[in-house]
Formats: sequence, structure tokens, C-alpha cells
Amino acid sequence: MRRQLRFFLLVLSLVLGLTSRTSAGKSQKNGNQDPTFTTIDFPGSTATVGRDVTANGHAYVGEYDDITGHHGFLLESGAFTSIDVPGGVKTDAHGINARGDIVGVFLTGDGQSHGYLMNRDGFSSFDVENATGTSIMGINDHGDIVGGWCDGTITPCPVGGEGHRGFLLSDGQFTTIDFPGATLTQAWKINAQRDVVGAYLDTAGHFHGFLWHVGEFESIDVPGSVGTLALGINNRGEIVGSYCTTMPCGIPLVNNHGFVLRQGEFTSFDFPDANNTRAFAINARGDIAGTYRDFNNKNHAFLIKRKGDDAEDDDKD
Repeated sequence: MRRQLRFFLLVLSLVLGLTSRTSAGKSQKNGNQDPTFTTIDFPGSTATVGRDVTANGHAYVGEYDDITGHHGFLLESGAFTSIDVPGGVKTDAHGINARGDIVGVFLTGDGQSHGYLMNRDGFSSFDVENATGTSIMGINDHGDIVGGWCDGTITPCPVGGEGHRGFLLSDGQFTTIDFPGATLTQAWKINAQRDVVGAYLDTAGHFHGFLWHVGEFESIDVPGSVGTLALGINNRGEIVGSYCTTMPCGIPLVNNHGFVLRQGEFTSFDFPDANNTRAFAINARGDIAGTYRDFNNKNHAFLIKRKGDDAEDDDKD
């Protein structure tokens, strides 16, 4: 596939708005057409990371740290719920679909990672056969899941680290997703058309995003970047992620800027008053979920609500 790519830097003049009760954070906006930026912090947390948001914007998932450990969370209708997989020592919540099914990763005491699904019936764990570690990063409204698994070359298996291979599980059929020639492939999100986005590491040690469509790969690189991660996709094919212009790149807390790839055009953005921004998901309306690091070196989750005539209020994801 070929795509003409143009790069646009989004420069926003922002003023401080009202405190958001539902997010225990702050909102910033400029006029009726500009995006609204909202900070989300789990109450009492020392760090919060945002991972996914439903199409209608009513439910949001991520993870947080507090004095008791590392937990997933669900924010729905202004109320926070902590997510801890029974028997796990750490839990991340990475994806949510329109049914409210939540997927993620949990670690056991031996340091091994396992995928999980949480729905109305409770928790169920998932491990790729013969893997030394499994992570689930995304779920669509059909119940298809994507993530990564370790093939045993690296132990213990770091989530998203070397030795990882991507996967898709759809209608009971398991498919490995390996970008050709890559040393690492991680699948992050999947939309209703079963388009998958993720990231791969080349032999020179640089990260690139990818789009996997009907078994065909396309690289995604923000112009001028030294590393790009494609982390979210919606049903309209809009893609979000993060990129770096200087090394090191790919480390969650260093040198990252957010981007949106919409109709072949890149738009870069940084959360206001942040030194690091990563976008992890975009819903059908164009709302973006992610995380940023402030200048006091604290991580916060965020939600950017898109304004304008092209923002759709539907229940597709």
C-alpha cells in the first residue's frame, strides 16, 4: 500500500478551564472548535496511565500506582473501579470494547506475564501455547483480541520487550503477526474491520509503527522521527501513537510526542505543560486516550475530546 504523508504541527493556544469532577483532573480548551484536554488521575495514585476509551466516551481504562502496588482501573460515569486479577501481583488494563469487555496483562510472582479478559462472568486468563509470557493489548467489538507473546529467547518475558511476537485471536483462530525482518513485533490495537496497528524494532534498534491489513504490512513513520509507535486505531482508520525526534526512543518516559494519522496526514501534539506525551487509543468520535508526564516527573492519564463538525457521536469503536 502506498500513502502520501504530510506532516502538520498542531500548535494550540490553550487557557485553563474548569476542574473535571469525573476525572479528578483539569480540562483545557480554546473556543468551540478546538480539542478539550482533560487530565485523569486515579484518586490517591502516584502515577496514572490511560490506555483506551469506548466509542461513546463513557468508559475509560488504564492503570495506576499507589502505596499498595500497581493496578488496572475502569472509569465509568465518573466513578473509578480498581482492577486486580486474582493471583496476580501487578495488573494493567489495556483495552475495552462497546460491550464493556476489558483486556490486559497481569504478572505473577515469578515475573511471568499473562493476558486476561474481564467481562460480566469475571476474569479469564489467556496464554499463548509454549510462550514464556503473553500480553493482551486490544479488543474490538467482535471480541477479537491482539497482543504479543514471548518465544523464549528472552526470559523473564518483558511486556513489549525483545523476543516479542504479535498475535491476533479471531473466531478461535490464532495468527502470529511478525513484521518481516524485525527483531520484535507488538500488536497494540484492532478495529472492527480487523485492521491491526502496532510497533516493530528493526536490526538497527529503531522502532517503527505498522498497519496490518488483510495480512499485508505497511510501515508508519512520522516524518523526521527516529522512532514511531502506532498504538491505536478506530473504525475510520485513524491511527494514533507516539514518536521521538531524538534518541533514546521507545522508552515510555523519554522524548515522546503524540500523533494522529488521519486521511494520510500526520498531526503532532503534546499535552499542555507536559515533557512527554503518548497516545494509546482513538475512538470513533476522534477522542484520544493516553498518558503524559509533567515537569514534576509524574505520569497522568488524559482524554482529548475532539470538537468540530467531523466529530461523530456514535457507538462504533
